[in-house]
Amino acid sequence: MNDLDGWRKRIDEIDQMLVRLLNERSGCAVEVGHIKKKLGLPAWQPEREAEILRKE
Repeated sequence: MNDLDGWRKRIDEIDQMLVRLLNERSGCAVEVGHIKKKLGLPAWQPEREAEILRKE
């Protein structure tokens, strides 16, 4: 059981890191949206999405 508790603790730690990173990414995306709006750029750019998907 002790080993199981250790793995669960590690999973919880990873979950906390993921949530923190997703929140940070969301904040960055909001800022990008503000900049795009200020510059009159479209919110969605299909070529940017394709570029991101190619990196996987």
